[in-house]
Amino acid sequence: TKGSGCFGPDVSGCVQQCAATTVFGGRENSSGWIPLWAEDVYLVFMKRLGLFSLLPLLLSTQMHAQILRFFEFDFHSPYPDSLNLFAASSDPAVQADCDAELLLPDSLRFKHINGQLAAGTGDNNPIFSWHFVQNGWALAEMSIELCDGRPLEDVQADTAYWLGTVGQFCPWSSYVKREVIANDLPDAGLEMGIALWPNPAPERLLIRNAGSTPFKLSSLLDGQGRLVQAYETMLSAGSATTLDLKQLPSGPYFLVLHRQGGYWVEKILH
Repeated sequence: TKGSGCFGPDVSGCVQQCAATTVFGGRENSSGWIPLWAEDVYLVFMKRLGLFSLLPLLLSTQMHAQILRFFEFDFHSPYPDSLNLFAASSDPAVQADCDAELLLPDSLRFKHINGQLAAGTGDNNPIFSWHFVQNGWALAEMSIELCDGRPLEDVQADTAYWLGTVGQFCPWSSYVKREVIANDLPDAGLEMGIALWPNPAPERLLIRNAGSTPFKLSSLLDGQGRLVQAYETMLSAGSATTLDLKQLPSGPYFLVLHRQGGYWVEKILH
């Protein structure tokens, strides 16, 4: 859950603090900053005052915030287990193309993403150390094979080659899965340089060092703080690993990571 991570000198204190964390969220519009109930009350108020003529001006900030939209991309066979991608665009043509694909069943969404890559997570792809340039991508029916690949096994594994030589990414088996708001992007715990995705994690969890300081994956604890699995996995800056959770019972778990200065405990759901 967002904001569930905690950092401290000892694991037990972090687990207790993390277990007590509750995140409350309301139903929001796609701009992510005005709850729908507040917007409805506002419109009624403006109508009674006879100020509807001023609405375009007064709502212009909100309308502007709604222009940038975020989309999640999943994968068809032969790579249905690939980690999902995220990209943002304010291009009306791209947005309309995505909307048209989302009207179709998943199995009939054949257009894939094809776009320019840049270093860093950007504001739309926090689980990787690269991202699609905002407004630098589109949906395509066909692309050259040179830019086809998988996000983790290919692009993340050799980022220098993909950014410096290929310059773009066009995974043929990708498709638009859904539109998301910014708050629904993967919770990265990026204040500590730790990216986790997905959370909840139905089968496997990606852990990436999004910072500049190495850290060690130490252990996985169950909801009662009992040891499930110990690890000795070191993650250097930009590196990533995955945990297979398929054999574990459903429920909350705590991932313990260690770096100089203390432990980071992140609550995950499975």
